[in-house]
Amino acid sequence: MEEGTRVGTTSTNEPGRPIRRILVRFEAARGCAALRQAADIAHRECATIDICGTVRRRSVLLSLALVGGVAITPETLEAEELAELAEEMRRAVAELPADLGVRSFLLVGNRRRKMAELMAAGDYDLVV
Repeated sequence: MEEGTRVGTTSTNEPGRPIRRILVRFEAARGCAALRQAADIAHRECATIDICGTVRRRSVLLSLALVGGVAITPETLEAEELAELAEEMRRAVAELPADLGVRSFLLVGNRRRKMAELMAAGDYDLVV
């Protein structure tokens, strides 16, 4: 890790380093505080927001489970969770100011790994 780099802190907008791209990990269970904070910064800085929602990959052992006499497959459970998360994200984005540039991603897998992949590929100035 480079000297001066701090993990888990929100960076400030230092002179000479504008914030243009913001990545937000969407977690409906925790409310939309991070998204609102990112929206405030994006509005002030004329930045865009990428929202990432992730669903955990389910074990193949779930296919052995029966709910009401019907086998539950991991794919079915993931699809249902993705549909629910997509709706929650749609509602959250609808509450943002209309003039913000917002993209959203729905991913399946390890949350930390997926966020790290997005951060590495996305050239983000800020992660909230």
